[in-house]
Amino acid sequence: MANITLVIGGARSGKSSYASRLALSACDAPVYVATARRFDGDTAWDERIALHKKDRGPPWVDVEEQKRISAHAATFRGKAVVIDCCTLWLTNFFLDAENDGKAALEAAKAEFDQMIQQWDTSFILVSNELGSGTHAETSMGRAFVDAQGWLNQHVAHAAQRVVLMVAGQPMIVKVPATDLPGEGGRSASLQREAEAADAVLSTRHLVMDGKGYFVIRLQPAEAMPIVAEYHSCATNDEGEVVDPITGGRIPCCGEARPPARVLRGRTAKELQVRLFEGADGEGLVSSHQHACYVGRELQKAEECLVAGRRYQMD
Repeated sequence: MANITLVIGGARSGKSSYASRLALSACDAPVYVATARRFDGDTAWDERIALHKKDRGPPWVDVEEQKRISAHAATFRGKAVVIDCCTLWLTNFFLDAENDGKAALEAAKAEFDQMIQQWDTSFILVSNELGSGTHAETSMGRAFVDAQGWLNQHVAHAAQRVVLMVAGQPMIVKVPATDLPGEGGRSASLQREAEAADAVLSTRHLVMDGKGYFVIRLQPAEAMPIVAEYHSCATNDEGEVVDPITGGRIPCCGEARPPARVLRGRTAKELQVRLFEGADGEGLVSSHQHACYVGRELQKAEECLVAGRRYQMD
């Protein structure tokens, strides 16, 4: 499943700006999906759309899609994708369903579920918390507000992260278990899970891979921001460090020895595939424990990348 962040809030709360900053921190050419429907003769609306495109600037790839966002899977591959916004997106389903809130909701949920099957994409969805605003006066308005509330819940349930925007300030509502605060903020079940993981990964149980080790780093400004540097521990008969696969000597540059291999990826899963299944990483990992550790660190690095936080390798 895709990496999903929901940014929700009231009007002019800073939702779109925050979502855009997240996307730009994770991808050099993010995708902006505009869900607004164009209406014939509405020049003011067309001018507003053109202004928004101009404000976003060259780094962005613009996609206009009223309903079938999943149809653009090829464009989204390996990218951070901002969908702005779920409210206008749901409006299109609502209008086409002749103001039937239940039918619009089910159609939007089905399309969302299809869209997030794309594992190599980070989706950042912007939505309005309509329930905090003025109470709708008409039955049609109330039907739409209800549908929007249920859609927000559906998206939030699937999302790894939910951010509530208030006066331009992000308030973190939901984060993955790996992003939770220290022991004082953990539930009993999460505490037991963390203790079990620490026991497995402690020096009493973890055996170092004799071939070498990885150093995971983030370079948010790069097209492939997740970096795995492989450092060899293999030596030849003369005691010189060599590449474990080719046997080639790795020279020492001053006090630091350069990595034997440098692999990059847009997402944790993309890099995992390269490391464990691709020709680039073939033969570099010789133990299941090492593979599990590297996979865990790559996932943590991606979560920090999307959230805009500093990554520290364990």
